[in-house]
Amino acid sequence: MPVKKYAHSLGFLGTGLVARTFLARMESLEDWLGPVYSPSRRATPRLVTALGAGFPVGSLEAMQRCQNLLVCATPEETEELLGRAVTEGVLDGVDTLALIEASADYLPAQDIVSSVKDLGFLTRLPVRREDTYLVEGSLRFRRFSQVLTKAPLRRLVFTRREARAMVESAIFMAEEFCQPLFEAVQRCVMLAGVSSDHARELASELLLQSVGSAHFAGRKRWTGILQSEDTEKLSRILEALQQENELLANLVFNYAQHGLAVMGKNTDWLPRAGSNAANNGGNTGDE
Repeated sequence: MPVKKYAHSLGFLGTGLVARTFLARMESLEDWLGPVYSPSRRATPRLVTALGAGFPVGSLEAMQRCQNLLVCATPEETEELLGRAVTEGVLDGVDTLALIEASADYLPAQDIVSSVKDLGFLTRLPVRREDTYLVEGSLRFRRFSQVLTKAPLRRLVFTRREARAMVESAIFMAEEFCQPLFEAVQRCVMLAGVSSDHARELASELLLQSVGSAHFAGRKRWTGILQSEDTEKLSRILEALQQENELLANLVFNYAQHGLAVMGKNTDWLPRAGSNAANNGGNTGDE
């Protein structure tokens, strides 16, 4: 009687970290996932509960003859799990090895890469409107990821592994620069004598409108002071800010300078009024 090449379509190696990832209760796993293994025997049943699929196994040996494998753990735990998996022959003949979420921060050694037919990395991007995933790997791995996540292709951001830092840069700018900009816009409105609650609401509406315009119309909607090189208006803004809050004047001038450069525009026209803002000590005007 011939031995089946695969006993299970999909297996899982990991730790309790999975309960906080997109894999938790993922619908596609119900009919796909087989053995679930964790180094902690007591934790394994909880993993099955968190995944909402599969069945617990007590040894890595039970993971052999899985067609595909998901790994989700910290990078350190991932290194240990995959090292043992190589030693015990669990990876031999595996079609797809997918490193999920925190495991995607681990860079596998060559013996792991050569043990499987395809290796990829899958993480969920911090986008709330609709689930979006960063897929690092081959076109084959992208198809695997689409089956796993059941997401449309437009919600799969497909990139090379070596380009991961560029996506992380975009996330960093979106997450870290928006709050200070919001704070600056709100503070400017408050300097005009508007209450903090009203200023907060107005700042939010202004920024959301700008983001919406950029999303739907791109550069065609960039028609303001910087695009039109309106020296007079920008000088008036900078001079007013210097009197009220030098730190905001500094922020506006430097953002104008770097913003124009990013957009590929000339910066030589920027008003001299901005030079004082760029060189001052950064008085916040709160004293």
